[in-house]
Amino acid sequence: MLAYEAEEEGEIGYGYLSRWDFANAKIHFQNGIDLWEDAFVAEEDWLTTYQEAMLNATKNEADAALTEADAAARSADAAMNQFYVLILVGLGMILTGIGVITYAFKKPKAA
Repeated sequence: MLAYEAEEEGEIGYGYLSRWDFANAKIHFQNGIDLWEDAFVAEEDWLTTYQEAMLNATKNEADAALTEADAAARSADAAMNQFYVLILVGLGMILTGIGVITYAFKKPKAA
């Protein structure tokens, strides 16, 4: 918007310049220059704000990915713990079966 106003001031200045009204032309040209400078400052502020916003968004995305990876690692740990429990239960069943078979062969026979 400021750049558009600066161009308009320049056009007005050229209009005065074409009529040999140098004082008014100078005023409008100076106004145009001031508006251009304000536009550059506003653009610079906007760009800085935009870059900071993008940096924050990237940081937040990285934090979210880290949290997701941590959750996946915890899920994998839980799955491994369940696996270990099943292995131990299976070994217990095997040992119980061996004990039952051993007892069945060594048990005293009924007369």
